[in-house]
Amino acid sequence: MVKFEIRHRFNNEILHEGEAESLKQFVEYLVQEGKSLDGASLDGANLHGATNYSCHHDFFAEIIRRQSTQHFTDSEWSLIGKLIIHRWCWDDLKPHKDILEPILIKLEVLGFGEFLQTMKEKYS
Repeated sequence: MVKFEIRHRFNNEILHEGEAESLKQFVEYLVQEGKSLDGASLDGANLHGATNYSCHHDFFAEIIRRQSTQHFTDSEWSLIGKLIIHRWCWDDLKPHKDILEPILIKLEVLGFGEFLQTMKEKYS
């Protein structure tokens, strides 16, 4: 086991610390426990293969933060901003499915298909 510290990306304050086999495993544990990753510095963390993240706003925000501004359209960025700032849940997003789905398809291509799978389950 390796000891990990998750620090705030602006003030370097320790947000979470613990032991795990990998940083990905530690972040996945935090997500499963419902711990906030708001402001966490996860630069360089390999999050591919993580699971149980589809209802975690901070994980979504970290994945989005890593994308170039050209990756999404203006209308997609508008919805992304609302989702992150207002922490919308799946029910809040349902009226915006036509904009949400292309975002989640792009995330699926990046290896984060759990968001799209959850959307299909919730809206079917």
